[in-house]
Amino acid sequence: MAKRKNLTGFSRLILALLVILPSAFFGAAYYNGEDPVQKFKELVHWEEPQASSNNGRSSGSASTSGSTNYDNMDRDDLVRRVAVLEEELARCRTKDVE
Repeated sequence: MAKRKNLTGFSRLILALLVILPSAFFGAAYYNGEDPVQKFKELVHWEEPQASSNNGRSSGSASTSGSTNYDNMDRDDLVRRVAVLEEELARCRTKDVE
C-alpha cells in the first residue's frame, strides 16, 4: 500500500486561510447589505471590457479621458461643465501672471 502524505502545520494553515478569508469577506459584505462580488471587483479594480458601450459610434470619434462618463451626459450638462472648466482655466492663468 502507498503511504499517505502528511500535511505540515504551515500547509494546513494556508489551506484553511484559502477557505476562511474569502468566506469571511463575502459573509461580512453580505451582512452589511452590500454586493460582495461588486465590492471585490472594486477592491481589485476589476473593469469590464468597454467594447459593448460604444453604442454604434464610429471608431474615429473623439475619446474622452478621465473618470467622467460623457456619454451619459446631456448637452446642457456638457455646456455647464465646459463653462466651469473655462472659468477655472482663466483663474489659473491670471494666478500664474501675478
